[in-house]
Amino acid sequence: HGIGDEWVRNTWYRVNDLGDTGVLLDAVQTALRADVIVVAVHAADELPVELYTWIDVWLPRRPPRMGALAALIGVTGQPGSQADHTQEHLQAVARRGQLDFVPHKRTLPTDDTTRLL
Repeated sequence: HGIGDEWVRNTWYRVNDLGDTGVLLDAVQTALRADVIVVAVHAADELPVELYTWIDVWLPRRPPRMGALAALIGVTGQPGSQADHTQEHLQAVARRGQLDFVPHKRTLPTDDTTRLL
């Protein structure tokens, strides 16, 4: 989509699909080029291993330049330690990557069939 003379490209990946090597490599290349990286996850004490792997591959290779990491964190009920842990981890990722950090917590319905982030 064009914004003035700039172009915005939207690329997304499901965390579970990052277990596939081809998808992982494509997602790493995308993160290396991206100005804004958005991570949307459910709050948890431990994030999915595929997410950790993806971060561990692109983060040390990302060239230093302006950018942002936006964290969309889904919580059920009152935000608590899981939401705090998730936000702190992603904030540390942003700090290591010299990225601005933009967190947003969203309360999700407790019915598993309607949970969307």
